[in-house]
Amino acid sequence: MLVETITFLPAAVVWQPVISPMHIFGAATVLAALAIVAYARSMSARPKVSAALLAMRLIVIAALAALLMGPSGSAASSPRQVKGQLHVLVDTSQSMLTGDCPGGVSRMKYLARNWLSPRRLAELGEHYNVTLMGFDESLHPLAAAPGGDGEGLAMGRSSRIADCVASAVGAVNADGGQSAVLVLSDGHDSDRAPMQPVALLAKARGVPVHSVCLGGATAACDLLLQAHAQQQFLLAGETAYIEATVHQSGLENTRTKLHMQCGKESVDREIVFDGKDRQTLRLGVRQEQGGLYEYTLRVDPVAGETETGNNAQTLFLEVTRQQIKVLLIEGEPSWDTKFIGQSLRKDARVALTQIIQLTGQKKQSIVSRAGAASVKLPATVEEFAAYDVIVLGRGLENILDRNAAAMLGRFVADHGGQIIFARSRAYETDTAAGRQMGRDLAVLEPVVWGSGMLHDLPLQLTPAGQAAPCFAFESATANVAQTVLELPGFSVMPAIAREKASTVVLARALLPGQARQTAAAQGMPALVYMHYGRGRVAAVLGEGLWRWGILPPELSRYDGLYDIFWSNMIRWLALDSDFLPGQDAALKFARSSLRLGDPMVVDVSCKQAPQGGFRPTVTWIAPDGVEQALALRQAGGLETRLQTTLTPAAAGIHRIVMDCPQIQPPRIERKFGVYDVNLERLRSSADPEALRTLSEQSGGAFFTPSQGDELVPQMIRLSAQRQIPQRAGYIWDKALVLVLLLLWAGAEWLARKRAGLL
Repeated sequence: MLVETITFLPAAVVWQPVISPMHIFGAATVLAALAIVAYARSMSARPKVSAALLAMRLIVIAALAALLMGPSGSAASSPRQVKGQLHVLVDTSQSMLTGDCPGGVSRMKYLARNWLSPRRLAELGEHYNVTLMGFDESLHPLAAAPGGDGEGLAMGRSSRIADCVASAVGAVNADGGQSAVLVLSDGHDSDRAPMQPVALLAKARGVPVHSVCLGGATAACDLLLQAHAQQQFLLAGETAYIEATVHQSGLENTRTKLHMQCGKESVDREIVFDGKDRQTLRLGVRQEQGGLYEYTLRVDPVAGETETGNNAQTLFLEVTRQQIKVLLIEGEPSWDTKFIGQSLRKDARVALTQIIQLTGQKKQSIVSRAGAASVKLPATVEEFAAYDVIVLGRGLENILDRNAAAMLGRFVADHGGQIIFARSRAYETDTAAGRQMGRDLAVLEPVVWGSGMLHDLPLQLTPAGQAAPCFAFESATANVAQTVLELPGFSVMPAIAREKASTVVLARALLPGQARQTAAAQGMPALVYMHYGRGRVAAVLGEGLWRWGILPPELSRYDGLYDIFWSNMIRWLALDSDFLPGQDAALKFARSSLRLGDPMVVDVSCKQAPQGGFRPTVTWIAPDGVEQALALRQAGGLETRLQTTLTPAAAGIHRIVMDCPQIQPPRIERKFGVYDVNLERLRSSADPEALRTLSEQSGGAFFTPSQGDELVPQMIRLSAQRQIPQRAGYIWDKALVLVLLLLWAGAEWLARKRAGLL
């Protein structure tokens, strides 16, 4: 690690002519000849003075010729040793406990004995300032080298090599190649992150990454169960689905059984891998009574399995018997809203209130299962918040005033409300009142309208639409995308200028002459939704879907899909919102099951803060019964929404209890399961190619486990190659040389003048 410092005189002179030497010599000869001719005329009269001045002129010409030849030299240096930084990164994940190194020892033990022994560290310390760091999920300092076998350090449950190396490279001083990073690992990145971007970052910063790959290919025999519910909340009598994926390692031809149990009910499914590394099952669940249901999924262990603790998982589903309260508002009666109302009235789980403006002074109200003999149009945000979903038809300027339109915005943004624009643009643009309503509702609309009308447009689902719950037609059709293509599309829809940035498109309208396979990417948006504040807005951007309700004989196999579509839409919005039907407060998790060590975000909210503010008490009860009060923080700047993050340290069933007597319900309890899945031990094969890519593309060296003695010499050799040689500089490129030449030429001119030769 040598750097050149302290410059004095050139150690050797080299010539770097400014132009061709022949041209320099020729020009000098011509100038000398002219000088001789000039002084020859005065030589007979004043021979001594003329000879002296000629000599001075020839000396100037010779000096200029010499300077043009470019005499150069590297300044003499006095070398002194400067130590660069060396960050040694030691893999502390549990895959380093795999015993596949020479002698049958673990990777960590082999590393401690052969690569970080006192002798090796002393050798590195002669040339570098060594910093020891460990890495698994993140980068962390090591107080000392791994002592003994070092296995006590290998506790990490995952290894993120790419992220940790990038952090280390960013922390090293880029000092012209003197510093470096040394990675001691098995190359197994839990995220399977590519190494090339990290290598290019290191190369750009001039920090080579050397690496040593420990271990080889392993084939641990194990099964791993991962399951999740497609929805955590559902209505009584409604079918939901649990997706269970069973991973295998080293058991390609194994058969086993998956068992799912809830109370006294159980379901068994046989699993045959047939050479695949995983199998996924979709299990339907249904409960007729409300309550919190616990589903335990378990895979039978097989002979030779390494670890059986990851063969089971617990999920929770909450079932409510509350009806979904829906308000349908229409200022301009039409077939679309008539069929929507009829469809929702068929659904026993929907309490529908329909208010229609028939004429300028006459309204009609239709109430189904809402428990009220008469209703009035909501005028405040609290009255709107009494409904779970609000469906808006056309002509809203005929039935709502500007204050009600503003309350709709607050209902969605602040109270987590759900709105459906069911019939394209909800107002007319040819009246002043309609245009004003358009301005008031613009923030809620998922698209920006264009000009003109389009007619007879088939619909094609996007990938997001095929996965959307509103198009869950499993009971009636196997191919939902093909089904929607065959059903009648929009009879008419306004042109759309663009979608808003947060809009998700579920279906697009197939424009005339457009190929069907391109419609999902290029067609006009037809069915969309977007999040707005705490709530959500869905929109059917055209008219004519009512024709799904009276299909021609050739499409009779799709009878009933219209009812399914609208029931699914209402359930999706109501159950996937902040608040369940009939509840003014909510306690929600991101998921009901998570891996040990992963963080869990707990979200607590209410529709409207009670008098005195929203100050719930939230308690976390661990599987061993230990209780812990959770500190809450405001989320999104809202007084009515609070959050906290917790990281479970034990597997099992955890409970969260929220108490707030001023809100309905006053107490909410949720459960979530924590499962212990150690992917580091399940997938522990070394990946030398990943480390080789990291080193070679960053300018470092890759070492095998047996090349320990080559480590320091190779690192020094590569560092020397990266040193930039000192460039030779012009010796004459100094002010003193120019001054001397000018003085010499000036002296010659003055002497000629005094001698009377000018």
